[in-house]
Amino acid sequence: MLIMRTHHSFQKQEQGFTLVEILVAVFIFTLVSGAAIGLLVSAVNAQRRSLAEQDVIDEASFVIEYMSRALREAKKDLGPTPTCLTTPAVRGWNYQTEPGFPPPIQRVRFIDKDDICREFSMDPLSETQIMEKISTDNTAANFGTAQPLTSDNLEVLRFGVFLRGAFQGDSADPNYIQPRVALTIEIQSKNTPNIPPLRLQTTVTQRALDIQL
Repeated sequence: MLIMRTHHSFQKQEQGFTLVEILVAVFIFTLVSGAAIGLLVSAVNAQRRSLAEQDVIDEASFVIEYMSRALREAKKDLGPTPTCLTTPAVRGWNYQTEPGFPPPIQRVRFIDKDDICREFSMDPLSETQIMEKISTDNTAANFGTAQPLTSDNLEVLRFGVFLRGAFQGDSADPNYIQPRVALTIEIQSKNTPNIPPLRLQTTVTQRALDIQL
């Protein structure tokens, strides 16, 4: 009698899973796998977004620091007729700004510490990149081809240049404000458009002490 009960139990254990049990197991496995894949995709997208944001921050920081260093050491254009700034009214100024496309001011020109005429401006063609022109001397007549300071992966939405203390005044209305330039950049990623634009602003003061002319 004991042997018969053992044999019956052994046969019951070998019956396997029913179709309903298999379907339930597959359903649960699908849910778990879908949730895991969803979390993985979300993590990958978050990582991609973070890297894209960091690229924008790194490049924008580099560009504004590069321009700040050059502008900080700008020299006055003291020739009888300004050769770099090209406008007689700005003789003795460190910087000359002009409106670009679109406004506000999109270009700043100056003589750097090595007596080379340079210019930072918004690309008038694409209107999405900041460009640099470097002359072979202290004149604007010998500018080379403009080279981009920002990569094709980024889009510059705004490049603003604002001057203060550039005009030194005269004996009747002296101006002893140290020349300074305020730079504003608004930039975003082209490859990840859902990232909000980054805006950076800094003010650069002329390193050399101003001298009243």
